[in-house]
Amino acid sequence: MDLKPIVLEAGLDPVARAKEKAPTVLALDAIAIEKAELSRKLAQLSELSLELTGLEQVTKKEVEAEERQTTKGLRRLRKLELAIRAGLKPRRLDNEVFCWRDANGFPRLGVFSLESDICQFSIDRYGSASKNAMPKWLAETPAYDDVFALLQKKRENDRTIITARFSGMLPDQARTTLVIAKVFFDPICILAEVQGWDLKHEVSPLRKDPLIVGFVDGLPYLLDAFDTTTLEEYAKAEFTG
Repeated sequence: MDLKPIVLEAGLDPVARAKEKAPTVLALDAIAIEKAELSRKLAQLSELSLELTGLEQVTKKEVEAEERQTTKGLRRLRKLELAIRAGLKPRRLDNEVFCWRDANGFPRLGVFSLESDICQFSIDRYGSASKNAMPKWLAETPAYDDVFALLQKKRENDRTIITARFSGMLPDQARTTLVIAKVFFDPICILAEVQGWDLKHEVSPLRKDPLIVGFVDGLPYLLDAFDTTTLEEYAKAEFTG
């Protein structure tokens, strides 16, 4: 991801906006058409590669690179096809959602892995980005370089940090989605709106409509949305009435 930061107006709902950026549920017939096109392309590339002479090594390498990319595209489509047959409704999500910022330059959407309830951006005492608390894939993307640069400018102490902690429980619907999604998507993350990032205090994302996002070959797909629940609400629904 190499998109530049985009400031969303305070009145805009980033979760609703993200859904708008993933308007179409992938359909099996559309995937079948795209698979057929890529298969024809791969066959043509393979035939061309065999015809090229030793004199055309530069072109041969270019063709082989295109073959690898086409094969990767076919693999992605096969995974999506299987995910749909398993009951998921993936929608291609625009990468720009990871670049949305508030008026202060901080992320409008916190990104949470399934292994941790923490979304954290930190600069250490030496002025370097500290990414140990971040999911590996997130630490490797440049989409948040502007956030680290901003923290660098604000650095006053040994460590400058902003942290959001996910709270609440996942509903059964979300758990079911995740069980299926783990077979086909990697990584998987939760996007949740965060308001009022604070350099001194931990904040919590809004409980309404967090998004489940899964990746296939580096491309993000919106898989589901849900509202979190408290333990008290869960117990009331599960054990009363």
